[in-house]
Amino acid sequence: LARATRRMPPIGTWGAARSLGFRGLWAGLPATMIWSVPSQGVFWMAHDVSVDAMKDDRLGERWQKMSPLVMPFVAGGVAGIAEWLVALPLDTIKTRIQAGKAEGFQAAAVEIMRRQGVTGFYRGFGWVMARAIPANGDVIL
Repeated sequence: LARATRRMPPIGTWGAARSLGFRGLWAGLPATMIWSVPSQGVFWMAHDVSVDAMKDDRLGERWQKMSPLVMPFVAGGVAGIAEWLVALPLDTIKTRIQAGKAEGFQAAAVEIMRRQGVTGFYRGFGWVMARAIPANGDVIL
């Protein structure tokens, strides 16, 4: 019996490096940094502001009566929402670049704006927000 042979796509880092070349492994790095740095800054700023607000004398009594797990969970959830409000447009652009649908950050942004308008940067917004609270609240715990 003859065996059927089929070419498989490259698997893993070395396979991707052989297929794309060494530089290809880093193709989305600038876009990732443009997305990640402000995203993390907003996350931790919102987290700290939330914690400070919950410790405020006027609100502190209510929060102190709750489980010690509630405050970090709520602060993480608020931080996740704030982060994704800023990060989703940047993540959309980054994803288009990494998928090979755009040559660079500006080209991706212009294409999204031209085809879909501002709402194109926020596709999936409802799902991202629904996920933001439990995913980011849980991370802080």
